[in-house]
Amino acid sequence: MKKGIYILIFFGVLTAAGLWYPFSRNQNTGTVFSDLKKISIHDTTVIAEIANTHATRAKGLSQRPSLEENTGMFFIFPEPGIYMFWMKDMHFPIDIVWIDKSYMVIGFTENISPESYPKTFSPKTSILYALEVPASFVQKHNISIGETIYIAE
Repeated sequence: MKKGIYILIFFGVLTAAGLWYPFSRNQNTGTVFSDLKKISIHDTTVIAEIANTHATRAKGLSQRPSLEENTGMFFIFPEPGIYMFWMKDMHFPIDIVWIDKSYMVIGFTENISPESYPKTFSPKTSILYALEVPASFVQKHNISIGETIYIAE
């Protein structure tokens, strides 16, 4: 009896997830996202996909073959907190820029490799945003703690 209930719950979750998935999928990249924004940080601009739902944040950049220079994913959380990131199903290394509620860079984690999974990565203090970019982005663009990011409307 228990096994049957678990199977029903499993298929229920899959069905519910299937309702949003086809409508939020970029047909060119297979990526789930809700919007694109230009994010300026230091002296560079990143074209970032916005991950602002539980589903888009959970999917992140996983299962993609690569990430082009000056592109990324901008994670927006519902409230400030310490959120965990991992490299599940990733195929390339990334940098993560940790950003607080006032759009200030409070830290970063660099050159996170796909082989690090299942290790998790998180900021040292509360964030409201995170920006995932190609590995070495932080060093290449001289990103520093205390810088402000700007989002083009």
